[in-house]
Amino acid sequence: MDDTILKKIEQEEKRRKRRMYWYSLIPIIITAILIAVSYSEVNSAQQKVDYAQMKVDTLETRVHTLGEELKQKNDSLEILEESFEFAVNYKDKRYEMGYAADKEMYSQYPRQTEMLTEVRHLIEEDAVKWKLGGSSLQEGFDSPSFATYLINRFSSTQIPKDKTYRLYDYLTKTEQPRVGDLVIYEKGYSMIYFRSGGNRFVVGMTPVGLASLQLDFGPRMIGYYRVEY
Repeated sequence: MDDTILKKIEQEEKRRKRRMYWYSLIPIIITAILIAVSYSEVNSAQQKVDYAQMKVDTLETRVHTLGEELKQKNDSLEILEESFEFAVNYKDKRYEMGYAADKEMYSQYPRQTEMLTEVRHLIEEDAVKWKLGGSSLQEGFDSPSFATYLINRFSSTQIPKDKTYRLYDYLTKTEQPRVGDLVIYEKGYSMIYFRSGGNRFVVGMTPVGLASLQLDFGPRMIGYYRVEY
């Protein structure tokens, strides 16, 4: 066999090997392409999932915010309803305090009289407003928080902050009220008890502001609770 034929055979063999080599690469290339496409699709899907999660988080935050706003509006509506009810039903139940009562009580109940004088001053100056959950003269008070403020300021009994709305659990109930004791009514009213010249009355915060009221001004009384001075 001459050299020319051998060279042709060798060249053909080399071409065959090259074809086989490239043919063997085709599945690898296709696999690589599929992996790249799949990765791109997975990445795109993950981005969509992340975006959807972000939207869900945003919506959950918005729902929570709207829930809080709705609660605040409901609380405001409840306060307005209570204010209207108080103004209509209790307008004739106010008790007019006179300074003569202060003189009469002071010798026997000095701290309670100071409390009464302070409340009268706040009423006359319209210095404090109704505020659900409030806890200061600047912010305002609701009925239990104002009663707690008076007790903590003028008496030796001190109400912990976490007991403001559970005064009936913290104070001792009594059947014989003394001047300065707490009177708790239904609908959340907590008022301070006074007696002057045979007249019994209470002072405290109401939805229309501070007021001095007859003892039986409206809501059913739950009971008297002892405060030490």
